[in-house]
Amino acid sequence: MLDKRYAEPSVFTPENLLREARRQKSIAVGEVPRVCGAPRAH
Repeated sequence: MLDKRYAEPSVFTPENLLREARRQKSIAVGEVPRVCGAPRAH
């Protein structure tokens, strides 16, 4: 933990985090639940 490389890019990318969350929760790509009654985009 002491040898942190702050100048290095993160290995955690938004795309990979979303892909892994979808895989773990068995959510299909493109299937997004509604949030707070917001209308769905077409």
